[in-house]
Amino acid sequence: MAAVRGGYLVPHEVRFVNGSIGHGVFATEFIPKGTPLWVPTKVVKFTHEQVAETLRGLSASAAHEYLRQAFVLASDLEHLCVNVDDTGRFTNHSSTPNCGFADFESDVVGAVVDGVGVDVRVSVALRDIAVGEEITVDYAGLGSPQWYKDLCALYGVLPTDEVARLGTT
Repeated sequence: MAAVRGGYLVPHEVRFVNGSIGHGVFATEFIPKGTPLWVPTKVVKFTHEQVAETLRGLSASAAHEYLRQAFVLASDLEHLCVNVDDTGRFTNHSSTPNCGFADFESDVVGAVVDGVGVDVRVSVALRDIAVGEEITVDYAGLGSPQWYKDLCALYGVLPTDEVARLGTT
């Protein structure tokens, strides 16, 4: 297995976008279509009971940010995924994204992430990405179970299905 450093694999920076969106990830060099962009680092999964307990211990603004940067996989509706160790958590939604998972074999690789052998999905540039352009993904493929929607409502966060439906971040 190849050693893969998790997180963004291309030169980038995190910049403040605005008060409603927060931060975003921006390319600092030209990125050609098909370039591998991002590999997840330690994605920690919490049950909805664990998430509710964690959020109760945070300030309202910290809980809002925590939910804003977390997600539920459509393949695992029982857990909230939190990725606090890399800038992937700042990747915003677009209905016309420039980053996603390609439909070819090379998007799944054997890798070593944090010393553990895993199969990881590698996101790739879906088209050329210009210097200074925000790197975005489509949230439509993520899960939004009722427990997640309820927590989001409690803390004033749009769940990912609503973000995708409205075309906002």
